Amino acid sequence: MRDSDPQEWLVCRNVHVRLVEFETLPGAIYLSKKGNYYIIINDRLAFPERQKTLLHEIKHLLDHIEAPGLYILGDDFSAIEREAEEFAYEIFKKVEGLS
Repeated sequence: MRDSDPQEWLVCRNVHVRLVEFETLPGAIYLSKKGNYYIIINDRLAFPERQKTLLHEIKHLLDHIEAPGLYILGDDFSAIEREAEEFAYEIFKKVEGLS
């Protein structure tokens, strides 16, 4: 596996990405009892927002997901959300050549 291949990185870690229509939620993470991670992205988002949301959810996956269940973080976790947003923005900025 090449470290630079994000799809292989996700597959090797049992991470699956699914598009789902949400009313307002941009994304969420679900950890199944079998140890599979599902990053759920709102299908209504424009492609760049989907990419940023994916990065945001990956940050949560790396730092905060520990037990099976659905993870939807909101206002009660503002520091965690801010950290994930900064992570996503920094990577997105580099990928888009904005840095």
